[in-house]
Amino acid sequence: MKIGYKIKELRKKFNYTQSELSEVSGLSIRTIQRLENNEVSPSSYTLKVLSDIFNFDLFKIKLNSIVTDWKQRIYWGLFLVVGIPFLTYLYFGHYNIESFLFQFCIILLMYSSGLIIEQYIIKKRN
Repeated sequence: MKIGYKIKELRKKFNYTQSELSEVSGLSIRTIQRLENNEVSPSSYTLKVLSDIFNFDLFKIKLNSIVTDWKQRIYWGLFLVVGIPFLTYLYFGHYNIESFLFQFCIILLMYSSGLIIEQYIIKKRN
């Protein structure tokens, strides 16, 4: 579950309007709207404030979404690193080990560099 949907669900459960939640939390209405629409990822401060208001650990939801995201990346990475060379072998019927290793290394390099760049962007954003 995306965290924005959970925030919206909790807000409605506690019978808050976005405006009322804004007043109680000290967050702007626009921030609450953007969170509920999953346009932005909440900061640690925002998660703490909302967790205290709703008496619900939103950090667990955030952690679950991160773990799920990484699981999907690992599965896609395994497909790229192993699946594509294997499918190439099946399609062409002949595939020497040098070609396989070369393709394996290139795909692994592309995948890992993408993860490194993503982490750099996330650090710059925060």
